[in-house]
Amino acid sequence: MDKAIVPGIGVDDDDPRLPLWASSVGLPVEVVKPLIAARRDLHSVLTEAQEKQIQNLALVQHLREAEHKACRTEDLVGAMEYYRIQGEVEDNERHDDGHGVDHDGKLVHDIGDGNPLLSTPGTDIQLFHKAGREVSNTCLLPHPEGAEEDISRAIEDHVVECNRIVSNVRDFLKLEELDDKRLQIYQQSTSWTDPRETSSFPTQHKVHGRDQDRNCIISKLTSEESAAQNLSVLAIVGNGGVGKTTLAAVVYNDPVVREHFDKALWLHVSVYFNESKITRELLQLLRGDRHEDISDMKELQSILGHELKSKRVLLVLDDMWEDNRKENWDMLLTPLSTNDAKGNMVIITTRKSSVARMTGAAHNIILNGLKDEEFWPLFKECAFGDENHQGHWKLQEIGRNIAAKLKGYPLAAKSVGKLLSRKLDDEHWTRILDNSEWKDQKGDDDIIPALKISYKYLPRHLQKCFSYCSIFPKNQRYHVQWLVNIWIAQGFVPFVDQYTQAEETGRRYLAELIDWGFFLSEPPRPSLLMHDLVHDLAQMVSSHESFTIEDSKPPGDFKLIRHVTVITESAYYGQFDGTVLPNEYFMQEFAETFCTLPKKDLRTLMLFGAHDSSFASTFQHELLNDNEIRAVRVLNMEMVYPHLNMLIPNISAFINLRYLWLRSFYRGLKVQLLEAICNLYHLQVLDVKDFNPETVVPKGLHKLRNLRHFFAREQLHTKIASVGDLIFLQELTAFDVGKGDEFRITQLEKLNEIGGSLSICNLQNIDSKEEANKARLSDKQYLTSLRLSWDDMPRSLGKLNIIDGLEPPMGLEKLHVDGYNGSAPSWLGGTLCLTSLQSLHLEKCKFWFTLPSVQKLPLLRELHLINMPHIDQVPICRCLKVLEVRNMPRLKIFVEMECDQQPYDNLEVIELKECFSLVNLPFQLCSSGTQTEHLFPKLRRVQIHDCVHTKLPPFPIVDTTTDIDVWNACSNYMSFRLSSADDESRLCLKLELEGHRHSLDQIEILDETILRFSKLKDLQEVEIRRFPKVRHLPWEGLQQMTTLKIFKMVECTNLFSSNPKLLMPTSIEEMVFDQCDITGKQLSRLMSNLPFLKIIKVQFCQRIKSLSAGMFVDVGPITLEEEEGLWHIPPNSLVTLEKLDISLSDIRFSSKNGLGEFSFLKEIAIWKCPMLLSSMVSEAEASMVLERSLLPLSLVKVRTTDVVDGLLPRSKLASLTELHILSSQLLISLDVCSCTALQQLKIEECDNLQSIEGLQTLTLLVKLEILRCSKLVSVQLHLCTSLQILNIDGCDALHTLGGSHPLTSLKQVCISTNPVLSSVELHSCLALEDLCITKCPTLASWQDFRSLTGVRSLKVSESPGFVPAWKSAAEEMMRKGHNFSMPLESLDIDDTDFLAMPICRQIISLESLKIHGVLNTWSDKVDILLENHESALQLLTSLKYLTLLNFKHLESLPSNIRGFPLLQRLTIFDCPSLISLLEEGLPPSLVEMDLIRCKHELNELCRSIWKDRHFRLYINKWEYLGPSSVE
Repeated sequence: MDKAIVPGIGVDDDDPRLPLWASSVGLPVEVVKPLIAARRDLHSVLTEAQEKQIQNLALVQHLREAEHKACRTEDLVGAMEYYRIQGEVEDNERHDDGHGVDHDGKLVHDIGDGNPLLSTPGTDIQLFHKAGREVSNTCLLPHPEGAEEDISRAIEDHVVECNRIVSNVRDFLKLEELDDKRLQIYQQSTSWTDPRETSSFPTQHKVHGRDQDRNCIISKLTSEESAAQNLSVLAIVGNGGVGKTTLAAVVYNDPVVREHFDKALWLHVSVYFNESKITRELLQLLRGDRHEDISDMKELQSILGHELKSKRVLLVLDDMWEDNRKENWDMLLTPLSTNDAKGNMVIITTRKSSVARMTGAAHNIILNGLKDEEFWPLFKECAFGDENHQGHWKLQEIGRNIAAKLKGYPLAAKSVGKLLSRKLDDEHWTRILDNSEWKDQKGDDDIIPALKISYKYLPRHLQKCFSYCSIFPKNQRYHVQWLVNIWIAQGFVPFVDQYTQAEETGRRYLAELIDWGFFLSEPPRPSLLMHDLVHDLAQMVSSHESFTIEDSKPPGDFKLIRHVTVITESAYYGQFDGTVLPNEYFMQEFAETFCTLPKKDLRTLMLFGAHDSSFASTFQHELLNDNEIRAVRVLNMEMVYPHLNMLIPNISAFINLRYLWLRSFYRGLKVQLLEAICNLYHLQVLDVKDFNPETVVPKGLHKLRNLRHFFAREQLHTKIASVGDLIFLQELTAFDVGKGDEFRITQLEKLNEIGGSLSICNLQNIDSKEEANKARLSDKQYLTSLRLSWDDMPRSLGKLNIIDGLEPPMGLEKLHVDGYNGSAPSWLGGTLCLTSLQSLHLEKCKFWFTLPSVQKLPLLRELHLINMPHIDQVPICRCLKVLEVRNMPRLKIFVEMECDQQPYDNLEVIELKECFSLVNLPFQLCSSGTQTEHLFPKLRRVQIHDCVHTKLPPFPIVDTTTDIDVWNACSNYMSFRLSSADDESRLCLKLELEGHRHSLDQIEILDETILRFSKLKDLQEVEIRRFPKVRHLPWEGLQQMTTLKIFKMVECTNLFSSNPKLLMPTSIEEMVFDQCDITGKQLSRLMSNLPFLKIIKVQFCQRIKSLSAGMFVDVGPITLEEEEGLWHIPPNSLVTLEKLDISLSDIRFSSKNGLGEFSFLKEIAIWKCPMLLSSMVSEAEASMVLERSLLPLSLVKVRTTDVVDGLLPRSKLASLTELHILSSQLLISLDVCSCTALQQLKIEECDNLQSIEGLQTLTLLVKLEILRCSKLVSVQLHLCTSLQILNIDGCDALHTLGGSHPLTSLKQVCISTNPVLSSVELHSCLALEDLCITKCPTLASWQDFRSLTGVRSLKVSESPGFVPAWKSAAEEMMRKGHNFSMPLESLDIDDTDFLAMPICRQIISLESLKIHGVLNTWSDKVDILLENHESALQLLTSLKYLTLLNFKHLESLPSNIRGFPLLQRLTIFDCPSLISLLEEGLPPSLVEMDLIRCKHELNELCRSIWKDRHFRLYINKWEYLGPSSVE
């Protein structure tokens, strides 16, 4: 095994190895040691200067140069250290391999940048520079053989320069003449008065002076005016730091607001507004899934719309800057504005009033600085910790003067107040009051000077950590882990001692910055945010060393720049399909700016955001042409393409690299990590966690001897060969034991830094206990979770007690043992072992006959026992909270009951599954013969599955139980589920009869002996399903559930036949009866006692025969049977019901007044009630009542079958917005004249419908769908000027479609399967974007073709007249000299004749083209591309995606296909004659090629081409060949 080569963080000044190595390669020790001393002196003088308040601008410049020179010194030392390590690594490899030396005794290597490296035994690697032997003192790697004198001279010159700078700085400082302006931040002084511990969360202050604003916002959010709107926007506008976010948070968390809205969501947006990204983040909040695998925005919005359906939503978008792209804003809000709920609200916070205007905010709340009387208590709270503080009168006087400079801004108060609070001393406060920064204050809104004062009082190490964060984007979410590791990589965090990890020190630094207020927590997220003004401060104080290439910025003085970030988020806008549009201007700006940077000094290079292949090539070119980029310590790249060398062509040239972070712009991108990465011997962190588990891990990863963190999927951890060489590694989540040396268990021996979770699998490959001992698991003190897993372990190994050699460390918290076929280990349950264990998981340990004594595990909280066939008793300790027992066939006793049995006060969760012998499951204690106490008084969740012999008590046992899942539990028990609803907004109970067990079929009574309704007082929803024999429910118990809102009963066909006394709590708001034997009379009585009932749904209840509604039952004489079947909606329901849903096949209407007396009914759904509506019309006609509306005036949405002609004319539906009519065979003429507010109309499967009257009145109609109405002859859209979506499908008799008025709002048209449609006359369709024409064989005319100037997507299929009409219109426009173009992006067509010059000249922006041939059709056309087709095709130079499918006769690809400069994907589907490709080859831009059902010859040809090209190749979808690797 290799020895440790270097400490984990850097080179120690006293480390003798570097001077010894330098001497061995010909560099004098007297040269190297002064270099290390110069580094120490530079750091010393910088630290000395930091303790003073510098006013001299010349000295400031000298200090910056000193810091710059210190970095260069570190880089030079790091470069030498790199070669020292490389020499040792290669010596080790030669020793291990026994070969590799050439005939001259030298080794030649290539590190990937074209410079050969030469090594001779016993010497360091040498570097030959192709440009000759000239050596510069700026070069980190001047190693030509025989150039020791040149190297020494370069180092000596550098040391002289460092010493000169140190001397100059010390002269400037003049320590003996310093005045009293000293910063004493971290002096160990007893006068330091801040006793508070630092916290990872900032202190939350009371919100001062915003009560009126808060109350105003809450009033607007909850007002009747807002509740009547689909969606309203409220903007909080104010300068940075004035308290916009704080005010929004107070409103967001207000109990009144949270009660008013069903869902509340909060997102931080910041500078970069991307509706797709925001949609994904909303889905992450709602579903825990960003759905990165979905690229279609409409599909994402559909999922989001489903989540928000019928819910009133409050959405807060914090820190909005986008004020331009209104269409993107509207698209983002579509799921909210169409979610069938009123009162949705969006709150935005912004600095810009233009943002409020763009969002259409109905209310603007303008925030200014707080008034003096409001601000002073806040200031006192920040400075003294108490807004009512009365002491320190002198300090209060000084504080008043300081507060006046803060302009009433809470952010300034918190920042300066935190600084003041650290020393309650007159001198300290006076210094802050007199600080020179105040003179730079510009206007009443400028609080940057206040923030800068706080920054200047930070210790130097915290200043460096904070100012470095300026290189991140403003909207960056900071995660503790990676931020701390980046600081370590930059050398900001020292390596303290062997007992303290640098990460621990870094976390302490971050906690201090949080305590100072420079970072903000973002609960419930684990990440941190930085206020945008604080980020502005970071950029200001680091402007001399950090630079961001983002928008077009004029070049400045870059000579001291060390950290560079490229942000492309605003320059390259990702499309919904995943493509990225080019931006030539930004690319040129980047190249011009980047080439002026001092690349040899760069320590950080980051790339954030999407980009196209042209930008990637430019980025690569800039790095490839410059071999000076060798000092970079942090490289952070967001990858759009799966090849690292498309961005970084010379990765191994980054010899000082400490942190390599590769992020995937697309989720699950697969990459091949280049072997060259394994030459980065300083690398401490390799982060590839974004990439999928199939990512290829380089074989030589073990050579990264300083690697501390490998952040990746668990599967990638198992692929590290010889991982034992990485002795500083702190994460190894999984290790698969193999037989070969590279994966033997002994690899774990020296990995004592690994912590967190470790899963060791395939332990059956260990042959002895002695081999297991060599893993030395007990030495790994940072491990908290360990899994030991055997797969199909031979029984013979069980006798070797191998598990005894795998003893975990004493501090382990979680242990999982899986598949061990031996006896229990001696260390489990021992007196001195595992006393910190909190979770024990034992699974498939088939030969364990007893379990360890859990009494010896004092902290055990969770016990999981799965598939332990010989265990017949479960030990339970008093501290246990979770118990899971599964598949234990011999388990008979759950708890051994004793006479003085005490309750288990901590147990909250019990899960029992497949314990077929378990008989007794006691949940209650016996006390003097009576069951009065509970065995598990805090039980929260119970799950019992497949325990058929278990005797169960009635549930729930105790009031705390809110989650019960019982299935196939015992002979007298049904299945039931008590749990929170999906959105956790309410507690639900579901009782269901599962399966066909005879005993369950006979259950006739559901009462307290089975279910304790009396214990369910907080229940809000009950569903009882499939109890055909039940005749009794405890209705009295139900009535006591005073919080019950939803009651559902399904398939209970005998419950009501005994005429029970029906009682329900008055709190019921929704009631459902489906396939039950309830009568109309019973339902009427039940409803009469429900004053809050809003929704009633009745389906397939055969004993309900007729329906009436109104103040009185106005039917004539009826029989007792008819009386029993009459469902009369009582008067109280007329004013509460909002939704009525009926599906009763035999029901008739028995009232003259229809349903018109409802006051607030908004939605009606009538399904398969063939006589209901016709009888309603008949009753009204017979009674001669003409003035009343048959349907309620309040209706907003109607979905119904079996409509008849007279229904709508006899109804006044001025509020109706949605109407869906289907399966109405008696409907001949539909009259919608009264529906003047209609926005959506769908008519479906009305076979006898011949006409639609009144369409001209629907001026607000947005969506019209007419489907499968076979006798409809004509559709005229006169005055439907708001129409956006039109879908006409399956209308066999339809001849004409059109209208005389402009349809300027129309966006989407689909006309399909209309066999006799000959003409379409749609005028002025300027907004039309999506057009689909299919199966319209007689369509020959399209009027006003020239108005189609906005079409982006077009599909034409089986409509042979469309292309000739298009071509004719195009030719006519050309003759008349009209300059017509269509912004078409996607075209799917089955007629190659569209490839004509007149048409193709109109669609030159086309990106996606799918052409269908005649295969599998009745056509006898020869489907080949003629010369005129190919000539026209040449015009489509924007083409990115080309699909050729079902071409029967096509033998070759278009000859000019290589001329498509942007083509990225080529798909060939079922083209049997195509077996060859063009000699000219495929276009160089090709990224992906798909072959589906193609000839074998073509598949093989493409495989051979793939070997020399960079593109993905899919064959028949399942076979995937990734891009060929190029090292």
